[in-house]
Amino acid sequence: MFFLSGGDGILQKKFWKLDNIHDRQNIRKQLKCKRRNNRIKNGKNKNKINKAEKQYLNDYNFLINYNHLKINRYYNKEYEIICPSKFSLKDNYAESMNFISHVASLTNNKIYSSVKLIHLNFKKTVQYDLDASCILDSVMSRLKYILKTHGIDFKVSFPENLNSIAYKNIITTSFVNEKGWRSASKPTSYIREKLRKEQNIRFVDFNKNNIENYDIVTTDIVEMIFSNFENKEAYIISMGKIISEIVDNVREHSNNSSWYIVGNVIPKDEYNNSSIRLAIMNYGTVISDNLKKFMSNENVLLSKKQQKILNASKEVVKKHRLFIQHDFYEEDQAYTFLAIQQGISSKIQNSDNSTKRGSGIYKLNNEIDKISRKSDLEKENCTIISGNTMIKFKNKYSYKLNNEIDDNLYQICFNKDNTILKQQDNECIIKLPTKFPGTILYLDFNFKEELVNE
Repeated sequence: MFFLSGGDGILQKKFWKLDNIHDRQNIRKQLKCKRRNNRIKNGKNKNKINKAEKQYLNDYNFLINYNHLKINRYYNKEYEIICPSKFSLKDNYAESMNFISHVASLTNNKIYSSVKLIHLNFKKTVQYDLDASCILDSVMSRLKYILKTHGIDFKVSFPENLNSIAYKNIITTSFVNEKGWRSASKPTSYIREKLRKEQNIRFVDFNKNNIENYDIVTTDIVEMIFSNFENKEAYIISMGKIISEIVDNVREHSNNSSWYIVGNVIPKDEYNNSSIRLAIMNYGTVISDNLKKFMSNENVLLSKKQQKILNASKEVVKKHRLFIQHDFYEEDQAYTFLAIQQGISSKIQNSDNSTKRGSGIYKLNNEIDKISRKSDLEKENCTIISGNTMIKFKNKYSYKLNNEIDDNLYQICFNKDNTILKQQDNECIIKLPTKFPGTILYLDFNFKEELVNE
């Protein structure tokens, strides 16, 4: 066996001359780690590291809670964090956010001084959704660098059922596909490529994006979704337009910072279904705050039509104040519900209304209806999380023409009376226990059979 000798970092044998590839990689990794630690010890890059850590602590302050760190979890320099059985914001928000918060809180002196390996354990995870994974991805993209500067590494263990959607979603996520991540003896990137080839699973590989490349990202997403599908010409243009609008909206509200995408398309699962999962996320102003600020600004000059819609919207919010229950429903939920109605927008329309505002979510749901199965009326094909509000678009409710705000506008009402003026279904509009400082749009649905190429 070959190893680093003494304190001078000289190898007993040059690692690039080793015949065994794993020995070469291990020795090279040891050498890089030793050099990195020496640089830190000698003060090189210290300012850069301190700056990165300070920025991380500021950006993820909403997640960091050092109460998660338990001293009795330390054993043999390894710190294990067990993922809940349901890692999903839409189905298990509190537990999933606690797991992410636990991971985000690893930037701590107790960890630096006591731990050499972080173990993320997904063995008992039976549901792993990309809405939660997208946040975890964004945290890990920054956290890995900080912990590695302190000589701390990561490992991950996967669910035992390799055919499950949970396993395939974990393989989709960004951080487990980087160098160094392994499952048993195989690199994770190798497993992912095997799934791509053998099961034709297609992955959205744009986990982190800047503000310039959203057009390219949108085009590639649409190509990924519809490749190998029949009758795709009927949908690809309209789906492209709507994904472009959603991505543009997310980008616009990200305060010029990064926004995140993760997704996959599985042509055939164990139930012979073809399905898509796509999470688009940004950190920034939440929907309710954005709309509330716009509606309270008395100095904005609006077109006649938009002023009429604004006045009607204020009446809706006033009506919804009657339904407030502090544990379940407050004004933030009312404003977010209002924002998903057609015609409601915090952007100023042209005087001739040529720029149609407030139609993005309506159009998106309209496109989803065309290409998705809606047989399960209790399932939601689309979920929005923004601030402390979650909206689940259950299949039993749909957009319909409604004149309660203005003529010829489509509204969605989560009640049997199809009115936005009455109380809504509390399984569709949910007050979250903690606030998420941004917006996540999560699509999760099965395609119609006739779209799938056998």
